[in-house]
Amino acid sequence: MSETRCSEQGFGKRVWGGIIAAAQVSDVLRDAIPLAARHKAASALATSLDALFIEALFEWEGVFAGQLSDREITERWQHLMQRQLDAQREHFPDDNLPERPDLMALAEQHAISYFQTRFGPQE
Repeated sequence: MSETRCSEQGFGKRVWGGIIAAAQVSDVLRDAIPLAARHKAASALATSLDALFIEALFEWEGVFAGQLSDREITERWQHLMQRQLDAQREHFPDDNLPERPDLMALAEQHAISYFQTRFGPQE
């Protein structure tokens, strides 16, 4: 009888050990799954924004060459802004895309440098 009780206690310890281990794994996964989903969404958004960047460069060529009226420029700018917003909503529907003002400032500096190199300094 004593032998049965010892094996039951050992079984109980293993069950509780398994429950504790499962709870710890659950805690880790709870944090990892949203991170993986955010990474996947961010990668998809980056691809969408790359396509939008190509379109914006094409549009800019027409603006720089003076081929478009002010109204056409405004319409195309609005179209690009709408496409950017649509991409962000598609990939981050909960609007949980973190903002990094420091990276935004760096991107703006790179954009200015690109335009100055490609099209000359702004007058």
